[in-house]
Amino acid sequence: MNINTLLGSKKLSNFLWKTYREDPQNLETESHRLLHRSGFISQVSSGIFSFLPIGWRSIEKIKNI
Repeated sequence: MNINTLLGSKKLSNFLWKTYREDPQNLETESHRLLHRSGFISQVSSGIFSFLPIGWRSIEKIKNI
């Protein structure tokens, strides 16, 4: 069984989290830019960020160490 029969004809990239190519202009620190670009956090409003599922999973794994 190969990946195409499991997922149909859909791309695997559609099942993973969303990443961004451009840096957001309103983020000041490099760590916020990297976390946002890689899809770990999203900005809800000015100064308020939310962890996305992959970011929350990473936080939980770090806490369990």
